[in-house]
Amino acid sequence: MKTKLTLLIILCTAGIFSSCSKMAHPSNEDVAKQFAVDVVSNSLIAPTTAKFSNVMLDTNQEKNVLLISGRVDAQNSYGAMLRHGFICVLTNSTPGRFEWIGTTMD
Repeated sequence: MKTKLTLLIILCTAGIFSSCSKMAHPSNEDVAKQFAVDVVSNSLIAPTTAKFSNVMLDTNQEKNVLLISGRVDAQNSYGAMLRHGFICVLTNSTPGRFEWIGTTMD
């Protein structure tokens, strides 16, 4: 009985650790998009009302520059929902680390 219990614990533990290695890790593209969304959100008057759409990434591999563009609907100071387009420029000169260069919104 004790050996069956020990074997069961070993198999369960092995199953848990093997499933951890299969867990999805965010890609650099997803991390860059989230970074841009955070930057744009921080520039809004009511960031909790923000709804992002059409967020896309374009890269220039030679210069390690990433352009993230999209649209955001958010409330202004009067409570009206407004739609803005945005472009956020990041650099990826250090692998796995993004640095903000600038953002423009229309």
